[in-house]
Amino acid sequence: MNIQKMQSIPWIDVHTHRRVSVPGVLSVLNVFSGENIPGDNFFSVGTNPWNVKDKPVPLPQSKVLTAPNCLAVGETGMDKAKAFAPYYELQKEVFLQHLKLAKQYRKPLIIHCVRCYDEIVRKTENFPYPKIIHGFSRNAILAGQLIDKGFYLSFGALLLNSSAKVREAIKSVPLDRIFLETDDSGISILEIYSVAAEILGISKEDLKSRIYENFRLVFGLKK
Repeated sequence: MNIQKMQSIPWIDVHTHRRVSVPGVLSVLNVFSGENIPGDNFFSVGTNPWNVKDKPVPLPQSKVLTAPNCLAVGETGMDKAKAFAPYYELQKEVFLQHLKLAKQYRKPLIIHCVRCYDEIVRKTENFPYPKIIHGFSRNAILAGQLIDKGFYLSFGALLLNSSAKVREAIKSVPLDRIFLETDDSGISILEIYSVAAEILGISKEDLKSRIYENFRLVFGLKK
């Protein structure tokens, strides 16, 4: 997708697993290493820690990372949830390999993180490019700590849950550090924008404009 050909400011979906084009929406499709890459649509490429169980683990290839529509490395990261904890050391090894590739190809990182934020912060302390925690679901205290360490936070369908603590967290995050995403939820990104704007007390159009600017700055895209 050519950002310059869009007639108006698009709604940004910074992380999605759905290969569906929606008019007016600019999506960054998550592609796992070894999958076919999309033609003209923006994408990120990596290995979800859920898929890190046995060696060898596929890594993004140079021809994919140098594609003009490849915006980021990821999703990649670490996950200490019970089902994935036995593979944590291998996850860490794979994450470091992705981190090295992101540095080499000067790409932002899209990070999956569950119960290992301290480790992610330490491993990325000297990473010189933007880093986005996707699907952030924790509280305002952790959100503030991550913002102080230079992270962007991407919020998704959990915002629709009226009792979720992440609704308070997003209010604590500066607008210039926020992204929104659908991930694999099946929820419309427009619905997520509507709820996020209501929580933040701003209009959907203002939120759309702000996130579009974040998108351009993080991924180095021209208007």
